[in-house]
Amino acid sequence: MSSSTLLSRFAGWRLTLLLSLIFLGLALPTGVLIWQAYGQLKWEAWYQYRGMAEELTRRIDLGLREHVAQAEQRSFADYGFLVLAGDPRAN
Repeated sequence: MSSSTLLSRFAGWRLTLLLSLIFLGLALPTGVLIWQAYGQLKWEAWYQYRGMAEELTRRIDLGLREHVAQAEQRSFADYGFLVLAGDPRAN
């Protein structure tokens, strides 16, 4: 084997190794950043759903309070089965 072919094989192997190391050096931090961003998005979505659930709870509570207030304003006779209307002495 001549020295020029040995040198060209060694240069190709070294170039491949160098490029692989550069790729890994860029890919690993990128992967970590993507993983962190995914975690942040997951927590952000959780907080958003929590806020929406609290707002829904507030609206349901307000509606329920309004209905209870209306029901408390009615008299006991309004809940009877037979409601007499008019003059009770009439037939």
